[in-house]
Amino acid sequence: LLFKPMLDYLDARHAATEGARAEAGRLREATGAQLDRYEAAVTAARNEVAELRATRRAAANAEHARRIAGARNEADGVVRGEVARLREETTTARQELAGRSRSLAQDLARRVLGRELPTMEA
Repeated sequence: LLFKPMLDYLDARHAATEGARAEAGRLREATGAQLDRYEAAVTAARNEVAELRATRRAAANAEHARRIAGARNEADGVVRGEVARLREETTTARQELAGRSRSLAQDLARRVLGRELPTMEA
């Protein structure tokens, strides 16, 4: 009779403790499932961001390459044009110098020799 209240108390305490443990286990499982879903969502978001970043990087690289190619083509055209212009100027300058050198040679010969020389043809 003396032990009955004590045993009832211990049984109630044990039942409460076991109930709390069972509830903690259920909460742990629910929290674990929520954590797994959260981690899966974070992983999916990271993968999506990485894919988006790779796509944008590829697009930016393609645009960069396109601009570089356009600038290179434009520069090549300018260089070709300037080379052609310089060739023309060089040809013109050579022709002018050839004419002047003949004229200067005749003038120098006339002064040195003191008489006119027959004109030289090219």
